Amino acid sequence: MIKIKTEHELNLTVFTVIGEVSIDEIITTLKNFYLGVTTKLTLWDFSEGTASKLSRDDIRVLVGLSKRRADVRREGKTAIVAPSTLDYGLGRMLEIFADIEDLQFEISTFHSLDEAKEWLKL
Repeated sequence: MIKIKTEHELNLTVFTVIGEVSIDEIITTLKNFYLGVTTKLTLWDFSEGTASKLSRDDIRVLVGLSKRRADVRREGKTAIVAPSTLDYGLGRMLEIFADIEDLQFEISTFHSLDEAKEWLKL
């Protein structure tokens, strides 16, 4: 499950993952986010969940989806909080694919929420 909270005054959307999330859940969540009111800052928090079933190809799909919609988040930032080693590695893979595709916003992965908030300047 993915809980979504938008903090308009901070131009921030927080996606909290609870339990094991599938690629389909993430795609649906991203599509809905991009179809609605987007924020420059996003934070994906995997402290209570995991994306451990995602493959390298799934990560590429997510980057492709974001690239097609990236113009609405130009110069934005996405922070990924991934305390587990596996989710942290998936986050880093996402960063690398995003760099290759030259997304118009930054992505960075962190072990802790405090680090992510500091990077997002919250």
